[in-house]
Amino acid sequence: TRQLYVDGVRAQRARGAVPVTLTQTATGYTASSDTLAHWKHPSDAEFVYTSGESLWNVERNGLGQWTEPRCRIAAAEAATITMVQPCWDNSNKRVEFPDIPGRTVSMVGPGHLTNGGRATYVENAYELLDQPGEWYLDRTAHRVYYLPRKGENLTRADVEAAQAEKLIDGRGTAAAPVHDLAFRGLQFSYATWLTPSGPEGFSEIQAGYTITGEKGWATQGLCQYVEGGTCPFASWTKMPGNVSFAYGQRIAFSDDVFAHLGASGLDLGTGSKDSTVGASVFTDISGNGLEIGSVDGQTPASGVQVTDNHLYGLPREYHGGVAILNGWTQNTTIAHNQIDHVGYSAVSLGWGGWPDKIGDPATPNPSHDNTVRDNLIFDYMQMLDDGGGIYTQGLTGTSLADGEKVTGNVIHDQWGLGKNVYTDNGCTYETVEGNVLYNASYANVASRHTDYRDTLGNNDPTLVKDNWWEEGTADGDNKGLVTTGNKIMAAPSDVPPEILGNAGLEPAHRALLNRRVGAVSTPEAPSRVGTSTAGVDALYVTFNASFVDGGSPVTGY
Repeated sequence: TRQLYVDGVRAQRARGAVPVTLTQTATGYTASSDTLAHWKHPSDAEFVYTSGESLWNVERNGLGQWTEPRCRIAAAEAATITMVQPCWDNSNKRVEFPDIPGRTVSMVGPGHLTNGGRATYVENAYELLDQPGEWYLDRTAHRVYYLPRKGENLTRADVEAAQAEKLIDGRGTAAAPVHDLAFRGLQFSYATWLTPSGPEGFSEIQAGYTITGEKGWATQGLCQYVEGGTCPFASWTKMPGNVSFAYGQRIAFSDDVFAHLGASGLDLGTGSKDSTVGASVFTDISGNGLEIGSVDGQTPASGVQVTDNHLYGLPREYHGGVAILNGWTQNTTIAHNQIDHVGYSAVSLGWGGWPDKIGDPATPNPSHDNTVRDNLIFDYMQMLDDGGGIYTQGLTGTSLADGEKVTGNVIHDQWGLGKNVYTDNGCTYETVEGNVLYNASYANVASRHTDYRDTLGNNDPTLVKDNWWEEGTADGDNKGLVTTGNKIMAAPSDVPPEILGNAGLEPAHRALLNRRVGAVSTPEAPSRVGTSTAGVDALYVTFNASFVDGGSPVTGY
C-alpha cells in the first residue's frame, strides 16, 4: 500500500530533506557520502521533485511548474545511488527536434529534471520517521511503523491500510456497454494505487498523465513527429480511478462521498455516455478528483453531467492533479459545483494543443459542445503553478457555435502563477462570457495563441465578453480574438449580487458544504519554505500553507 489512515485521517509517509548532496548521473546519482547505503531499506525510499514557481531560495524542481514527478531508489551502494527504470529515463530523456534547439518533441516542459535532478525531499524511509502522524512501510518485513499523534490510542483506533486498487471496475464495450446503474448515498474509501511504487514510478507530464513503458520517452504519444511514435499526439497514460467505468451508459452517482483514495476518485472514461455525477463530495484523494473521457483517440465520452458537487482538499499525494479532468468529450456539462482548496488547477479541459509551439495546428479531436458554467472556484493552485481555475487547451469544437462555453463562473483567490480562465496552447473556439474573475496572481483571462490551421496569421478564434474582472483587454477584434462588453471591477461588491449568488451549489444542495469527511486533525506542515533578507534588520519568509487541514484552523506555524 501507499496510504495509511488512522481514525479516518490520512497519515503522512515518513519524509524529510535528502541528507546528502547529490550529483546526477546517467543512472541516478553520486552522493557526497554513503549515508543512504546504510539505511534499513534504501530501495523503499522515493525521491519527490516538487515544482511550482521559484522564489528567493526556493528551487523549482520537477518537469515543469505544474508537475511533481517521483521515482524510487533501486539501490544504494557506497556513494552510488541507482534509480528505478524506466521511471528515471522517462523523467530525464526527451527526443528533441534537430532543427529547433532545446525544443522537445513532446513540447511539454523541460527535457529532464531541473536543478541538476535535485529532489525536493525523500519519502518512505525508516530513518525519516520522526514526526507524530508519520508512518513507514517495510516492504521486506511486511511491517508498518507509525508514530501516533497526540491523544491517539492504537489499541482502540481504526487503522486502515488500503490494499485494493479498484473498488468498482465497470468495463463494457462499444457493442455491449455497462448500463443503467445508480449509486446513491455511498462512501467510496480505502483504495490505493501501486504503480508509482514500482519501476514505472510517476513521470508526470501534466494533470496526472505520465510517460510509461521502456523507452516511453522516445515514442509514447509522439505520433507523427518520430518514427514509431504512438498516436494520437500526447496520448500519454492517464491516472486510473479507484472507481471507474469504461463504455458505461446511464451510470448515475448521487449523494456519494469519494474520500481516502490513492489514485483518482472517479473515472468515467472511454465510451461513457449520458451519465451523471451529482450532489457528491470529493476530498482526501491522492490524485485527480473526477475524470471524464480520455485522450487516446477511442470513443469519446458524451452527455456527462457533473452538477452540485463539492470538491476540496485535493490532491493529497500527486500535487499536479486537478479537481475535475475532462479530456476529449462531447456535450459535457460541469455546472454549479464548488471547488476550493486544491493544489493545482480546479478544472482542466481538452488536450493536445502543444503543436502550436512549433507552428503546427493542434491535434484533431472529436470534442464539441462542452459547457462549464455557474461554478464557484476559489483558493486553487495552492502548491504548483502555470494553471488556472478553468484551464483549456486544444481544439474545443469546429466553430464558436459548438465550441466550449465558460459562462457564469465566479473564480477568485488564485495562489500560484496562472489565470482565472486559462486558454492555453491551441485552445480554439472557446467562449468566455459572464464570469466574475478576481484575485489572480497573474491575469484574469489568458492567453492568445496563433491559429496555425492556415497561413493567415490569425489568432485561435476566441470570444471574451461581458465578464467582470480586475484587469483585461480593451474591446476589439485582434485577428479572431474578440473582447467585448467586459467590465472592470474594483471589488466583488461592484458585481450584482444575483450574479455572485448564482455560482456554486444550488440552494437545494448547499447543506453539502457542511458535510466534512474524516476527523479534525493537525494541519500538515508548510512546504516550499523560502527566506530573503532586506538589509540587516528584516527577514522575509514565504511558504505554501497546507490546503488540506482536516478542518482544523491554522493560526500559526
